[in-house]
Amino acid sequence: MPKPATLDWDLWLGPAPVDWGYNPDYAHFNWRGWVPFGVGSLGDMGAHLIDFPVWALEPGLPTRIETRHSRWGGDDDIWDGKPPADLGSYPLANITTYEFGHAKGGPITMTWYDGGLMPPTPPAMPATARMNPDGGVLYIGDRGMLMHDTYGEKPVLIGEGTAARAAAVPVSLPRILGGREGHEMNWIRAIRGEEAISSPFSVAVPLNETMILGMVAMRADQPIEYDGVAGRITNVADANRFLDREYRKGWAI
Repeated sequence: MPKPATLDWDLWLGPAPVDWGYNPDYAHFNWRGWVPFGVGSLGDMGAHLIDFPVWALEPGLPTRIETRHSRWGGDDDIWDGKPPADLGSYPLANITTYEFGHAKGGPITMTWYDGGLMPPTPPAMPATARMNPDGGVLYIGDRGMLMHDTYGEKPVLIGEGTAARAAAVPVSLPRILGGREGHEMNWIRAIRGEEAISSPFSVAVPLNETMILGMVAMRADQPIEYDGVAGRITNVADANRFLDREYRKGWAI
């Protein structure tokens, strides 16, 4: 389709190694769903949901990742369980299970659901409790549960004595001026040297690496075991090619 006169289409394509013309179905917001440009909803919204478990639990990098998903975009009528040779769009839904074998407090399992899929209801969950279908996090612990919406909003403690125990926990993370709507200015003020950034590279890099490994497991089409120190997949050698990408001419690093 004809591109808007104000849009530099070559710049928008960036490093993507495709010669696709402009279409509003992927520019601008829907970029995340197309393989040459994006990383699915996990690689997009994961930063706004997985960051809370990362801050709270200090899990380190995952050691095992498995992704189960609906069909890839572009599949034909013959479904053999494998992705098509020419990937167009990501599956509409997936369940990705992460195992963190080196988490600070001991091994942790974290499961991501998207595309309308929801986790099973824990036995101790009150009948009136419901996760927000637009996004949220549910922590299941030995002595209770914590549930909140996307961006950490509307936290709810579940279980006997959880409110009292939580009230005794001191605040350890600095609050951002302006709350959720103020994080962009936190970035600006950090650039100016006026305050610390809320998500430094020491947090943001492993967070992003965790998200992307879910997409790598999807591409590998089988569980992967990951050595975070070496930055390598140890059980499926061929899957290591998904840890990097092909850059369009002129955009190589």
